[in-house]
Amino acid sequence: PDFPDLAAACGQPAEVLLAPAPPGAIAHRIDDSREGWAAAVELVESMAFAGAAEAAVALDFSAIRPAGSPIRGMQGRPASGPLSLLRAFARIRDVIAAAQAGPALALWEQAMLVDHHLSVEVQVGGARRAARMATKSWRDPGILHFIRAKSEGGHLSARRHYLRWIQFKGTRDANGDWTPGSDRLLADYAARGYPLRALQSFPGMTIVGFLTVPLIEWLGIGPERVTAHEASPAEQYQWLRLLERHWIGAEQGNRISYTLKIFTDRHDLAAFRDIVLSEQPLVRCCAVLPSRPEQSLGYEYLPEEEVTQEAFAAIVAAITEDAAEEAIDLEHLRCESGVCPI
Repeated sequence: PDFPDLAAACGQPAEVLLAPAPPGAIAHRIDDSREGWAAAVELVESMAFAGAAEAAVALDFSAIRPAGSPIRGMQGRPASGPLSLLRAFARIRDVIAAAQAGPALALWEQAMLVDHHLSVEVQVGGARRAARMATKSWRDPGILHFIRAKSEGGHLSARRHYLRWIQFKGTRDANGDWTPGSDRLLADYAARGYPLRALQSFPGMTIVGFLTVPLIEWLGIGPERVTAHEASPAEQYQWLRLLERHWIGAEQGNRISYTLKIFTDRHDLAAFRDIVLSEQPLVRCCAVLPSRPEQSLGYEYLPEEEVTQEAFAAIVAAITEDAAEEAIDLEHLRCESGVCPI
């Protein structure tokens, strides 16, 4: 295989991951596309719903392009390779094995774990392109455990300036030279002054930071502008009420999809309860997400990292003049997907 660290990355012995399929196993070759990845997940999911606990599935990852291969239409950014998807399935198998061994987690916890493993690994051009949304009635006996499970804070709020980290295959040796097989873009980005960081959790991979500014920063609003990260919960609820009244209108039946993050270092449980009781009945719909500060999450890096205005300016100054036009990335902020970050 292309990955000598296959077993370490997946937490499974290589002989288990690469073992021949058992007799009668359902063979499935995964196509090298978003649809191909989804079809593989759909196969396993449909078998779970059918209760096919004794069945076996043999997944063939050989058609998936190697990690670091350029993706057309994404500025040649690198593919995550088969290892990422394989790791997701290996971790899903761990969830299934734990449930079979017992005592099992609640069914909703198992479902959330499976969604989590998939959303972490699904990437396009080195950037995360999947997330999960889970809801539960506040009357449910397991609601407090559910809230704690959702408090990891992985969802990203709107912010003024940040680095958008993209993974590339390659790393430097002890002499500072790029190792054989490293993506040629790494040396190019390093020479042009982009911030780079070698990863420990993904050996042989390096991330490059692309400066990003939300569109709202370019509209000339001035110091009156406030991002969701800076606004209080009451101000965000007021924003929702204004949108419902003046954008959707009182006679329309639609709703606004909005996730309001309440940071646990700013609001305790009593304040959280008061906010929800006083504000939630006044809007049609709002998802409230208790979140810890990003620096306390324990991840080696997040796909987007907020930086101060001073640090942002210093990074801009370090990038060579030839790269100035592409240094500030607005590509994913144009609302083309129907989800607008403003």
